[in-house]
Formats: sequence, structure tokens, C-alpha cells
Amino acid sequence: MHLYKKTKCCGSVIKPDQNVQISASPPAVEEGVTPHLTIKCAVAKPASKISLLSIILSRQPLQGNQEAMELASISSFDGGQVKNIDNTVAVLSGAIAAHDASFISMSYSRPSRNETGLYTCRANLMDELGHPQTSFSDVLVQEETSQLQTYASLVQGLSSQVQGAASCCANLSSSVADLEQTAKRLTIALDYVQTNLMFEMSSAYRGKVYYYSKYSVDGIDAAESSCEIMGGFLAEIQDSAEWTFVSTLLKNAAGKFPSRNVTLLGAQDSTAEGSWFWTHSKSPVTFTAWESGSPNDVNHTENCLGATFTGTKASWIDVSCDVSVTKIPSQRPDTGFLCEVPA
Repeated sequence: MHLYKKTKCCGSVIKPDQNVQISASPPAVEEGVTPHLTIKCAVAKPASKISLLSIILSRQPLQGNQEAMELASISSFDGGQVKNIDNTVAVLSGAIAAHDASFISMSYSRPSRNETGLYTCRANLMDELGHPQTSFSDVLVQEETSQLQTYASLVQGLSSQVQGAASCCANLSSSVADLEQTAKRLTIALDYVQTNLMFEMSSAYRGKVYYYSKYSVDGIDAAESSCEIMGGFLAEIQDSAEWTFVSTLLKNAAGKFPSRNVTLLGAQDSTAEGSWFWTHSKSPVTFTAWESGSPNDVNHTENCLGATFTGTKASWIDVSCDVSVTKIPSQRPDTGFLCEVPA
């Protein structure tokens, strides 16, 4: 099926068309959690004697009565260069051909609620008689609210009620006890949400369990803080047997999170280059599983320990402790971490 059929009128034709396809990956974003958002518009090869002139990508915000904003465009008149109309922070790419398939794509790093809305891809064409024709396709990107935030707000609110009742209303001890019991149950529920929505948990090993993060972080500080909240610390590998166990976890994670570049572990050489130590136990690193050529301290900025899984083998590399120093968002690695928590 071709992109357009001839029209009998001399005016322009504007209509949705299945050969203009727009997609959003993922279809919903959660601020501070979703690592990337990619919007792609693909236009199929036009019918005979139909020429594709341009593709325009726009967004209609969900809040208020704001008008749709044009974000980016690509035209056959300017060498096929993608134009950033709205000075968006997204990474843009595209290609256009008057008589072939074309596309325009934009990718956001760490998207916020500002990137939600109704995205529209509009293809502008012209037939052999000079009649303008336009086809479009829409996709909705919604804001996602974390269940974890919902539970956390409930626990915080109930805790405030407990404190107020205890300090101001001593005669309501029974009510305080009820509130404390409710807060305790919600805390248990919150622990469940943390464990199941944010981490992959391992089986017990030598009196401890490992938590592999489902979300990415910008650096070592966020990873260490998350492990402390779970009651542990970044994993410290003491010998080959423990590394064999952890390698199996990394292999399983590689299948579930294919875009994950590196997993942070709990060692650094920030005090003295080449002298690696475990940050929680303050002990020197005696067992290693370095990848060939590592550690190499590229640009003298790689002072933290990361693990990668390539092919069938897990290994260690030295990485930057702060991923956010990478100026181009699309080039920032998808960085996870592994916590070690007493069982």
C-alpha cells in the first residue's frame, strides 16, 4: 500500500495514514527513574509521482490548554539536516528522501514530566499536479507515578500523625497504638515495594543476599546511598567463589537489562592510583577479576570499580565515579549497582 492516493480536489489533504508511524519508548516516564525516552517517526516510501517534502515532529503538553509546539523538522530543501526548532535538549537524528523511506528521531536522557504529552509526526508531500498533501500519526507519552513514592508518602504522613498524637494527646494512647500498627504494616509494604520494584534479589550466600538495581544512577554516591537504605553497602568481592556466585547474577541481569553498560561495586583507588580498597570494610582488594587491559584510568578520572558482562564472561573495569560528568546525555553509560545486605 502506498502513502497517498490521488485526490480529485485542488486543495490540500490532511489525514491520518498507517504509513506514517510514530512510536515512543517507553510509553510512560517517571521523573528521576526513567533513563531514556526515544520518539521516532518513520515515513514509508511514497507512491509513484508523490514527493516527500518534509517531516515535522511536535508535542501537545498534557497540562493546561497549551498549543502544540513544533520540536524538530527535516526537509529535502536543506540537505536533509534535522533542525532543532524548540531548542530541545534531546539528541536528534534523521534522514529524508523524496521518493524513499525517511525518518526523524529524538532521544531524551533522564526525561521529566516536561517531556510528556501527545507527540505528532506530520509528513508533508506534493503530487505531480502540485497539490499539497499531509499525513500524520500520534503517540501519547504519559507520566508514571511510582508505587514506591505512594507508599513512602503514606508512611511519612502516618508517622507525623503518630508523633503529633503522642506529644499532644496522651489520653489517646489507644489511637496512637493503632496508628503505629498501621504505620508498621505500611513500612513492611514499602520494604516489599523497594525489594520487588527497584531491585532483583539473589538467594542467600554466606549469610548475605545481593540486590541488583533495576534502575540506573549517575554515580557512586547515589549507589552507596541506595544500598544504605536497603541496610547494606556496595558489594565487596573477597574471593573467586564469591565472584563465581556474583558472575551468575550479572549474567542473569544482562539478559533482563541489555542496555546496562556497567554495574558498580564497592571498591575505589581514589586515595592512591592503583591501590584499590573496599570502601565499606576499609580493607585492601586482594582478589581481582580485571578485564584484559584494565585498570587503565582513562583521562585520570576512573577511580571506581565496575563489573561488565560480555559474551559469556563477567569481568572488572575501572570507571568514573560520577557518570554525570559526561556532557552529552546520550553518551552516558547505563550504570547499575550491586548491594550486599546481611541476610
